Amino acid sequence: MRRYDMLALSDPETYAQDTELATLARHIADARFTDLAAGTMSRGDFKRHVLAGAYPELVMEGVRALAAEADAHDAAVAAATTIIQGLVMPTGWSATMSDGRVALTGPYDDDLRGRLARVGTWDRDRRQWLVPAEKAKGLARIFANAANAGAAAAASAAATTAHRALERWLSYVEDHAARGLLYKKGIATCRELGIDKAPDLQQRMDAAMTTAAARAAALTQERQASRLRTYIGYVEDAAEQGRIYDKGISECHALGVDHDPSLKARLDAAITRAAERRAARDADRPLSVLVPLNDAPPLHAPVPLFGRLVVFTGLGSKRRIDEDDPSQWGSHLLGHEGEWGAHATYRMATSEETAQHDQQVHDRRTQATVQAERRATLRRWRDHIQRHGERPPDADVPREKRLVLAHLGWDRDSIVITAAAIWYVQYNGADGDDWSQNNCAGAIATCIPYDAAIAHDITAAADAG
Repeated sequence: MRRYDMLALSDPETYAQDTELATLARHIADARFTDLAAGTMSRGDFKRHVLAGAYPELVMEGVRALAAEADAHDAAVAAATTIIQGLVMPTGWSATMSDGRVALTGPYDDDLRGRLARVGTWDRDRRQWLVPAEKAKGLARIFANAANAGAAAAASAAATTAHRALERWLSYVEDHAARGLLYKKGIATCRELGIDKAPDLQQRMDAAMTTAAARAAALTQERQASRLRTYIGYVEDAAEQGRIYDKGISECHALGVDHDPSLKARLDAAITRAAERRAARDADRPLSVLVPLNDAPPLHAPVPLFGRLVVFTGLGSKRRIDEDDPSQWGSHLLGHEGEWGAHATYRMATSEETAQHDQQVHDRRTQATVQAERRATLRRWRDHIQRHGERPPDADVPREKRLVLAHLGWDRDSIVITAAAIWYVQYNGADGDDWSQNNCAGAIATCIPYDAAIAHDITAAADAG
């Protein structure tokens, strides 16, 4: 891949002219969407922003990583060329460089076959072993060990191979655990390799499983705390304008603000500040407001107006709304210029009307909290399926059993529960999507084995909407 500077990566034409760079940018956008843009734009929009040059520093990371890989590979090829010149190999064996790899040819040797399989692959057509240049430094040791191996050492070599494989798979489990992931395939492989016969390794795996659970819980708590602080900031910003941000308050309660005294105090203070600023503004504001007739408020019922509760009592004579009215009467007139409007008179809501309205708002917030918990349940199982599931080629997912998730904002995504598996089907057919990942008719289908408890949890949350 060509090397680019930040200026070039800020130019959309750079991506249009370099398909390899454009593919890299899409992969990067897909990988970083969750932590950089989720909640503010769709995955497709984020990819288009990246391809438009809006995130040059993000793409530069990938370009530099590929450049570093290329430089490392070139250095490894040069080192491998020197290494094979000094190799001491059995009779009939030879080594050459081929397409950046070490090509080894020689008579069949069962011991060497096992050793070379750890660092290279067998090319059936050319009848030779191909070893990546990066692993060439291990060839001298491989041939030396093979030359010194005897019949008595064969059993020991097999045991050593199994132990190394066990440690390798255990390292995969530990790497995933550090990121809060439980690598089930790695755990199963370690058990198949007899980890229970190696107490020290068994202890490491038990510790990794504990770490995975603790890290996953910590990450979830960190994300929730971050969202909570963000929404409290929204409520505080609205309070400075004398407005009560009902949606933000609902989200704060759904995210557990009542369990954090300091953040709960901030939220209560913001609500109080909004009421005070609203009252101060009401003292100077005439009890009438210009409204568009095609969007007039209901009469004789408490409704929010400029952050406080009022009751509209009547509409005056109509007139055309001109372009200066939004700046004089409020942003609610934006987009209605030229339409018919009228001055609506109103009074402040009574305590009884306020209490009734507050109860209705409380009921809606309670329902919003329940809905948020159900959406969180579905998101949790979606993420679980994507992290731990498999993507079989040419997946056959029944359409009639799909649970449509439009109420979560996933208009084209679905979860499918069958007798054998639980699927998450992610739409991936839009322009700019990487269609090569699709395994199910314009979508990416990921599945885990059927689990009755998970299926019940998903069905209950999806049915409730």
